Amino acid sequence: MKKVIPFSAIFLLMCSLSSLSPQQDQEKTTDKKRRLTFSEIQEQARIFYNLDGEHKKPGWKQYKRWEWLAQSRLDKQGYFNPALHWQRWLEKRSRFPKDTASDLADWQPLGPNKKSQRVNNYSIYGLGRLNCVAFDPRDYNIIWVGAPSGGLWKSEDGGKTWTTNTDQLPNIGISDILIHPHNPDIMYIALGDRDAGHSLSVGIMKSVDGGQTWKMTGLNPHISEMMRISQLVMHPDDPETIFAATSYGIYKSTDGGQNWDQKIIGHFGSILVSPVDSSLWYASRWGRGIFLSSDSGETWTQQTEGLPTTGFSRINLAISPSDPQIIYAAYAQDGNDYYTGFGFFGLYRSQDSGRTWSLQSNTPNVFGANTHETYPNPYSLGHYAQVLVVAPENPNIIYSGSVNLWKSENGGRTWRYLTNFYGTGNAAEVHVDHHDLLFLPGSTKTMFLCNDGGLFRSDDAGWNWTDLSPGLSIRQIYRFGLSPHNPDHFILGSHDNGSDYFQGEWLNVMTGDGMECFIDPHDPNIIYVSYQNATLFRSINAGRSMVAIASDKRGTGCWVTPFVMDPIDSSTLYIGIDQVLKSTNRGDTWLSISPTLTGRDLSIIAVSPSNPFCMMVTDGQDAHRTLDGGQNWEELHHTQTAEIITDIAYHPRDPEIVYLTMGGYGEWFGHEGWRFGDYNFSPQKVLRSQDGGSTWTDITGDIPEMPVTCIAIDPHSSAVYVGTDLGVFYSPDGRGSWRLFEKGLPNVVVTELEISAHANWIWASTFGRGLWRSPLATKPVEAVVKPPLYFRGIKQEDNSLFQRRYFHILEWEANPANGSGNISGYRIYRWENGSRVLLAELDSGTREFQQVLAESQPLSYKLTAIDHNQNESAALSVTLR
Repeated sequence: MKKVIPFSAIFLLMCSLSSLSPQQDQEKTTDKKRRLTFSEIQEQARIFYNLDGEHKKPGWKQYKRWEWLAQSRLDKQGYFNPALHWQRWLEKRSRFPKDTASDLADWQPLGPNKKSQRVNNYSIYGLGRLNCVAFDPRDYNIIWVGAPSGGLWKSEDGGKTWTTNTDQLPNIGISDILIHPHNPDIMYIALGDRDAGHSLSVGIMKSVDGGQTWKMTGLNPHISEMMRISQLVMHPDDPETIFAATSYGIYKSTDGGQNWDQKIIGHFGSILVSPVDSSLWYASRWGRGIFLSSDSGETWTQQTEGLPTTGFSRINLAISPSDPQIIYAAYAQDGNDYYTGFGFFGLYRSQDSGRTWSLQSNTPNVFGANTHETYPNPYSLGHYAQVLVVAPENPNIIYSGSVNLWKSENGGRTWRYLTNFYGTGNAAEVHVDHHDLLFLPGSTKTMFLCNDGGLFRSDDAGWNWTDLSPGLSIRQIYRFGLSPHNPDHFILGSHDNGSDYFQGEWLNVMTGDGMECFIDPHDPNIIYVSYQNATLFRSINAGRSMVAIASDKRGTGCWVTPFVMDPIDSSTLYIGIDQVLKSTNRGDTWLSISPTLTGRDLSIIAVSPSNPFCMMVTDGQDAHRTLDGGQNWEELHHTQTAEIITDIAYHPRDPEIVYLTMGGYGEWFGHEGWRFGDYNFSPQKVLRSQDGGSTWTDITGDIPEMPVTCIAIDPHSSAVYVGTDLGVFYSPDGRGSWRLFEKGLPNVVVTELEISAHANWIWASTFGRGLWRSPLATKPVEAVVKPPLYFRGIKQEDNSLFQRRYFHILEWEANPANGSGNISGYRIYRWENGSRVLLAELDSGTREFQQVLAESQPLSYKLTAIDHNQNESAALSVTLR
C-alpha cells in the first residue's frame, strides 16, 4: 500500500512551507530531493481527502483553494518556490524602470469596499479575509490590520475609515503585525499568508517611520525560502529582541531584526511570553505539542504531563493576563476522521506556568460549523482558522472558535456560542472562519475579531458585534464579468464571500466561493453565477432569486470551472468538465459536444467572438480546438514548455489569431548575485498564433519569467494586455514590445482582464485587492458598420469520373445591429502574402459564396459588410485547409 503522509505535512506544503512530516522535520532543508513536487502533493492530498470519493474529508476546500493558486506558480522542475517571486520582482524593476517607462494606465479601485445588500436566501456578505489586528500604543483609535493578499491597512479613527500604502511592496500578504510598545514608529510585518498560502512569504519587513516606508530585515528571501511566518513577539524588557514562530522553527533576533538565529526546529504556530517573568516563553508545534523556555528562548523543552501526544494538528496558546500562571491550549484534531475532521480535540489548562496540564473539555465542537452541542458536523476548520484568548480580568473566561466564536465562563468546562453566519439561535450575525481575536488594550469589554469577512468589534464582551470592514478593499476575486452595453454593471465571484452584482449598489447574490459569472448582454437582470466544481445558477431578476442549472451535467468540474456564454447567442452556454457541454436554453438542459478530450477536467473554454464555431479548450496541459462548433476536435501542440496554460483569447474579429498565456516561475538561479538578466532561453509566457492554433510564436519579450495569468485584446486597436502576478503589461501591436500598464494598480495577482467594446475602459480583477478599472492605452474608434455574424467555411471534394474539384463554401448571417435596409452588400477577400485580394461583391440578401479550386490548398478568406455610403465594417476571417 502506498504510504500517505500525515495531514500536517500536506498542510505545510499547501502553505508553501515544507514537505516534512512531524517525524521528519528535525532539520531545515531546501534540498529539492527532500521535498515533494506539486504532482506528488496532489496525489497525497487526493488519497488523504478522499477526493475521488463521494464523501470528501473536511479541509478539502482549503486544499483545493491552495491547489488552484499553486499549480500555475511552480518552477520548471515542478516545485513551489516562493523566492522566485522575489527574483522576478527585482527583474521587473530592472527591465521596466518607472522613471523611463511609458505608463499609460490610470487604475482606480471599484471595490467592493462597502457592505453588499443581501437579496436572497443564498447570499452572504463580507469584504474579504483578514489575518491579524494590532493597535498603536499611543492612541488606540489607530488600528492596523493585515490581509493575506491585500496588504497592511491603517485606520486613525477607530475603524471608520481605512488607508493603505503597501501596494507596491514585493509581497502584500500580511500574516502578523508587531509594534514597538514605546516607539510605535518602529513596526514589523510578517509577509505571506500563514493560514492558507494565498500569498508567498519572502520574510519580515521593518519600518522606522510608522509604516510609511518598509525595508527587508535579515529574515529575507535568502533564508526564508519556503517558510511560513505565523507570529511575531517582542521581548517585553528588550524591544531589540524579537521572536518569530515559523514553519522552520523559532527564530530570534537581538538587534532589531538585522540578524536572526534559529533556536529550535519544527513547525511552530504560536509563541507567548509571561507578562511577569520575561525569561519564561511558551510555543506550540503542529502535531507535536507544547514547548517551554525558561531562558528567554535560548533553549526549549517539550512539556508532556497531562498533554496528548497524537491525533491533533494545530495548537493555539493563550495566557491569563490577571493570573499569568494559568495558560490555555486549544488543540485541533488531525483531520483523519471524516466525522470529526479538524474539530475540537480539546482545551487544556495549566495552573503552574505550563509545567503540568489537565483536560478541561473536548465537547462541544467549538471548531465546527454547527452550533448544536450534540449534532456532529464534519465541517470543522481548526487547522485553518482558530482563535483563543483569555479575558483580561478573569482567568476563567475564555473565547475560542474557528468557524464560529464560542465563550466559556468556567475555565473551558462548558461553552456557549456567540456568533454565526446568519445570527440564528440568539447568536450575533458575524462572518465565519476566525483568524485573530484581541481585547482592546486596557479594556475588559471591547474586542476585535478578524475573519474571512473582515474586522468586527464588540463593546459588550462578545455578545454583539459591529462590522468595521467598510473601506477595506481586500476582496480575493476568482472571476468577474461585464455588461457588454453598460460599463456600470459588473459581477464578480470571490473567495468565501460569494458573488456580488453591481447595479449602482453592490448586491450579494450567492454564498460560498464565487467563481465564473457573467451578465446577459440583452437583459442585465439575467445573470449567471457559479461556485466551485461546476455548481451553476441563473437569475432573471438581478440575483433576487436564483435557480440551480446544469443538474443533468456529467462530472464535477475543476475548482474554477470554465463557464461561458456564446458571444452571439446569449441563450447558448458552454461549460467544461472532462468534456465540453452546450446548452441552447440558458442552462436548462445540456448536451455534450466533445468526447472526453484528456481524461482531466477542463480549465478554460475560449469561443471566437467573430465565429463561435471556432473554440479552443484546455485542461491546463493539453489544448484542443474545433472549427465546426464541436463536431470535430483536434489536439494542438502549443508549446515546448511543461508549464500550465492560464488563459486563451481569440482576436475579436479574426478567429485565426489566438493567444495563450502560461503560468510558472521558470528557472531558479540561486542566491549568488540574484542574476536575472542573462537568460539563454525563451520564457514562453505569451504565445501568439496566426493560423488558429496550428503553430505558435513566443511574444513574451521582456516580461519576466513569472505567471502570466490572463489576457485581453482591444477590439479596436488590436493591442494586447496581459495580467501577471506583478501587474499588467501592454503591447500596442499585439506582437510583443511590452510596456508597463500598472500606474495605480497594486502589486497583486491579477486574475482576469476584460475590455468593454463600447467604452474606453479595461477592468482587472485581483486576488486580494478587489476590482480595478483604467482607461485603455488608446481610445477606441467606434465602427459605423458592424461586421456580419457566424462567418464559417466548409470544404467539399468532388471526385467525379472525369475530374477532381474542391469547393470552398463560405456562409454567414446578417448582423441585426446594422438595422433593416442599411446594408448594401458584402465583400469577399482572399488573403494572399499579407494583403487581401477582392474576390466578389455580393448583394445584401446573399448569405453564401462558393469558390471552385482545381487542387486542394489552404486559403484564408475575409468578409466585410458595406452600407449605402460605402462604409466598410471590420473584416471577419476564416481559413480552410
